[in-house]
Amino acid sequence: MPLQVFDDAHFSKENSGGSHNCTRVIWDTDDGGTSYDNIKIFRFGNKGVAWDWTSPKRQGVQGNFPRASDPTLNGLALSQVRFGRKGAVGPETPFVSVATNYQALYENGEPWVQELLKCVPDLGVFIVPFDTLMRPGINSHATVKETEWLYYDGGAPLLSYLHKWLPNPYKK
Repeated sequence: MPLQVFDDAHFSKENSGGSHNCTRVIWDTDDGGTSYDNIKIFRFGNKGVAWDWTSPKRQGVQGNFPRASDPTLNGLALSQVRFGRKGAVGPETPFVSVATNYQALYENGEPWVQELLKCVPDLGVFIVPFDTLMRPGINSHATVKETEWLYYDGGAPLLSYLHKWLPNPYKK
């Protein structure tokens, strides 16, 4: 069982706008060392539907794909202000929208977000490396309140970091 430490996780200034309170997870590694660069994230969806957990780009190429340069990825992340808005949307989107606090996502979400979250049965809990997350629209007040981040799934699908499934507490 990993040791969970609640602290300020520092993300790059280019895509975060500063520190954000997250759950940092420390793992004991197989070689006897320790991994400090993991964070707990959440995503609502249907665990029986594979595309709920993958980016449009992964769906299109049906697997891993090469990582673009960090400035290119930062630009895509910053342009994707929110799911369903202008920006890095469409078949080339390499991101899956996630949150570091699922309660904040629901409670602070716009009405259309809350309605969407009421329709799916599952809540996935994932533990991912820090460098797989980028902040969409650092100046978006809603994104910050919802604790929204973007998971880059070109190197490994989000499901490869699955920690556990929970029933969606907001399902109607």
